[in-house]
Amino acid sequence: MSDVFIPRKEGRLRSLDSFRGILVIAVMIFANFSNGDYLVMEHAPWNGLRISDVILPCFVWVMGVSTAMSFNSKLCKGVSRWILFRRIVTRSLLMIIIGVVINVSLVLNRKDFPSKLRIPGVLQLIGVSFFIASTVHLFFFKRNKDDSEQCWHPVNELLLCKGEYLTMLIILSVHTLIMFFLEVPGCPRGYQGPGGLHMNGKYQNCTGGATGYIDLLVFGENHIFQRPACKSIYNTTVPFDPEGLLATLTSSFLVFIGIQNGRTLLAYLHWKTKLTHWMCWIIVLGATAYALAGGFRNDGLIPVNKNIWSLSFVLTISFIALTVFIILYITVDVMKLWNGGPFHYPGMNPLFLFIGHALFSQMFPWKWKVAGYSRLQRIILDLWGAAVWIGVSFYLYYKKIFFSL
Repeated sequence: MSDVFIPRKEGRLRSLDSFRGILVIAVMIFANFSNGDYLVMEHAPWNGLRISDVILPCFVWVMGVSTAMSFNSKLCKGVSRWILFRRIVTRSLLMIIIGVVINVSLVLNRKDFPSKLRIPGVLQLIGVSFFIASTVHLFFFKRNKDDSEQCWHPVNELLLCKGEYLTMLIILSVHTLIMFFLEVPGCPRGYQGPGGLHMNGKYQNCTGGATGYIDLLVFGENHIFQRPACKSIYNTTVPFDPEGLLATLTSSFLVFIGIQNGRTLLAYLHWKTKLTHWMCWIIVLGATAYALAGGFRNDGLIPVNKNIWSLSFVLTISFIALTVFIILYITVDVMKLWNGGPFHYPGMNPLFLFIGHALFSQMFPWKWKVAGYSRLQRIILDLWGAAVWIGVSFYLYYKKIFFSL
């Protein structure tokens, strides 16, 4: 395996930090307070895509971009692959442990703790998907020796990363085979619906098909999410976790796509070459997602669905995330029409804000109870909570305090 790396340095990208701040931190915090009581800010009950469905996956994608840049920098400095692998394991375990601790804080005052402790969660999903994609990238990553500017060539790119692509395709194949061919008691093979009243109640206990069944087998009914988004519409009675085990396979593919998009920042000197590369990715991602979903929300072989992290959903999110990032990259880092403020401040401390929000979001000064307030008042309160966290991130930046795993 070649250990030759191009020691190119992009510098800290404000567009990358701004991306985290806008789409992942500020919107996430605002959406998680009370959504301003707007339906568009709620999660889709099953198939489809709303604003809240985009936030977490965008964070997963941008983590892949950051991973590509971080690994390249460390390998160029002579850090061994084995040391980096140990850091991957440590970081992944810490994210999983912190995620479980956050879940513990949600049930700590209940008499039924720990019998009702939810084991999966957001950070758990991120930790596992980061481990899979980063490990694959680490042990297959190599570069050409030539450090001069190159024109992007898709065949050369595929040959250079063939090990990564092949491994991730195997992971996707395993996911697809399980989704379509695993025998779930009382459910048809390949069922991807919400159960409950779906299809006139024909498959009431089949929520999520193989995805839900595996989580029930591994974690048990009491240790997964009890209030899935589909419950309000389809009257489902079976618990279902949107951050379950099968979701980690497709979410790791989302990290992988972010890694490949991030490698472009390092592999090419001129922004126009990078843009050409990214535009090809956008065409492939958009066309494949459209084909899998049949061009419609509820049709096609694999509908766009965040609850089960369907392949079409992951490709759609990659399309959206890369499109937004390109706009930010050109605006902030290339043409410098905007400096990314104030959103790049929370984007530099995303983990701290995520954990802090999860633990303290219902406390003063982020939130307080007001009897009978209107929608406008609720929106103002939600915006206030998000603004306070942005203020916290600015203070941390001013003091040069940055938290990372």
